[in-house]
Amino acid sequence: MKHTLLAVVLLALACAGAGGGPVAAQAELTPDEMRAATVAAFDSGDFARAEAYARALLLRDPQDRVALGVIAQLALGAGDHEATRAAALAIWRSGAGRDDRYQAARLIAWSDLQAGHLTRARLWLRRALLVAPDATAAAATAADYRALRDEDPLSFRFDLGVNPSDNATGGTDVDLIRVNGVPLMFGPLPLSPDPVDRAWSGVALSPSFTLSYRLHESPAARSRVWLAGQGRWVVLSPEARAALEGVQYQGVPIADRHFSYWQATAGIEHEMARADGALTLGADLGRVWQRGEPSEDIAGLSLDRRWQIGEDGIFALGARIEYHLAASGGDSDSQRATLSAQHMITTAGGWGLRSDLALTHAASATANAVFDRVSLALAATPPAFLPGIDLSARLSATVTLYPDYRFFEPVPGGREDRRLALGVDVGLPRMSWAGFSPAIEIEAHRTTSNVNQYETGGVTVNLALRSNF
Repeated sequence: MKHTLLAVVLLALACAGAGGGPVAAQAELTPDEMRAATVAAFDSGDFARAEAYARALLLRDPQDRVALGVIAQLALGAGDHEATRAAALAIWRSGAGRDDRYQAARLIAWSDLQAGHLTRARLWLRRALLVAPDATAAAATAADYRALRDEDPLSFRFDLGVNPSDNATGGTDVDLIRVNGVPLMFGPLPLSPDPVDRAWSGVALSPSFTLSYRLHESPAARSRVWLAGQGRWVVLSPEARAALEGVQYQGVPIADRHFSYWQATAGIEHEMARADGALTLGADLGRVWQRGEPSEDIAGLSLDRRWQIGEDGIFALGARIEYHLAASGGDSDSQRATLSAQHMITTAGGWGLRSDLALTHAASATANAVFDRVSLALAATPPAFLPGIDLSARLSATVTLYPDYRFFEPVPGGREDRRLALGVDVGLPRMSWAGFSPAIEIEAHRTTSNVNQYETGGVTVNLALRSNF
């Protein structure tokens, strides 16, 4: 009788655990037949025999996916989370097909959940989404992720925007600076915008993230700390680079970083439940970088009161004060106070409507940092009318007055900017990758000013990658 190493090992294991009769008859089984016998033993509830078969298969091939799957299931049933994770992880790394890897990722997530590693479990559910075999499996995994997110004290969100534009730098295209229609002169010469203030073509990348950790939660209150970052990194086009070759800003050749912006902020928030809504107190500290150098530090305090209006409406009032401390210090420091109001409602027809009003006053010893601003924004989200497409529209208007603005001398009447914008956002949640979906943001905007250097306008198209969770 011909004996393979597999059959000999199997015979020894089975005889030691379950008697030799039934196994001896299968001493000549091929690996495929052995796998079938392993599954049959598991399905019939003969777990000791199934484990013996599976371990014999693993002696022959440590990456045998059928054997690893049985070992993982047996370990899961026994409450051995580490063994479950180890076997499922071996399946994930074995180059198995989508179905096997999907089940393995979910097994790992489950074992991490049972072991109390909620954040690690969420990461594996995102991996499971990458290999979900069909829409039903993806929807079930997404639902599991959302449920787990609510339980996990740690949350993370990341978004990315990509905006190719002939004005990626957000600058001006005027050649002469005019104030109230009159060219600005420096002696006998008219003034022109600096190269770093001009419009240049390229691509603007806008990443943002928020990391939050819940410190405490009860029916009466909730506290959390958070860390957030956002920025705008401009990659100049070859044409813009060629035009700026040899041009300097403060003695340094102009590069991408001179048109970029970054901000990092950390804060703490305490929310207290009320019978009709909630009251939230917050404090935060942050730093801003512009043109590649530290620009200012920001400290803020906020107070928000939210009221629930019926089942489908929310009204909120907010107050915030910020202290802006310039990196250079001195007179350029400023303080800003903002009052805001917000109303959100879902209509009987399924429309989501939102309105925001904000009033801001900035005070500073530097005349050009003193301003008053009023902004109004309206947004509407229609009920779903096309499968797999989320649509929303927004309209905003902002007026900013710098009463003491000056170019060498005070500008008569100050500087006044008026901005109007109309935007449409199209989300494609069904086109998901690990829980991230693409979106297209289109905005037509126009800013007018009595100082023409600050006049801009056009249509921008931003390609965004948004987290669905």
